[in-house]
Amino acid sequence: MPKPPHPISPIGLVDGAVPLARHDPAIGPGLLTVKLALFMRDVIAIDTSPAMVDMLQQKEIDNVTSTCVDIDDPAVRSAPWFGEFDLIVASSVCSFLPNYETTLGLLARALRTTGYFVQWDWLASVVQEFGLTLDRVTQAFENADLSRVHIGKAFAAASEDREKPVLIAVAQI
Repeated sequence: MPKPPHPISPIGLVDGAVPLARHDPAIGPGLLTVKLALFMRDVIAIDTSPAMVDMLQQKEIDNVTSTCVDIDDPAVRSAPWFGEFDLIVASSVCSFLPNYETTLGLLARALRTTGYFVQWDWLASVVQEFGLTLDRVTQAFENADLSRVHIGKAFAAASEDREKPVLIAVAQI
C-alpha cells in the first residue's frame, strides 16, 4: 500500500484492548487501522494481544507501525511517540478498561497540544447496564483536561432481543 502524503502525523490507534485499547480485539483484525491509514501519514496501532498485532503486521501496510504494549505500563511514557499524537482513536475500548479515568488521563498526555481523542463505546442505559454513561465520559474528559467537542448517542446496534446504544465522544487537548 503506498504511503499517503497527509499533513497529520502520527495518529495513535486504540482499536479495542487495554493499552491504547481494551481486553479483547484491540487493533483486532485491523479493519479500522486499514481505513485510517489511507488518510494519515503515519499510524501507530497498539494492542495488548500479540496475535492481534501479528494479524495487522501481516497486512504489510507501509505507514502503519503496530506494537504489543499496555498503555498503563510506565515504560510507555518514554516511547518516542508518546506525546506526539494528533489523533487517538479508541473504538469499543474504554468501557472495557479496568480504570477508564486513569487510562484516559494517560491517553490525553500522549496527545500533542492540538490533538484530538475520539472514542466509540457502549452507552450504559436503564436497559443496558454495561458501558459508559454520558456523565461519566464528560467528567472523565474534564478530569483529563480534555475540552469536550461532542459527546452523545451515535446510533443503536440492533441485537436479537434489544438495541444496544453506542456513544461517540470527541475531545481536544
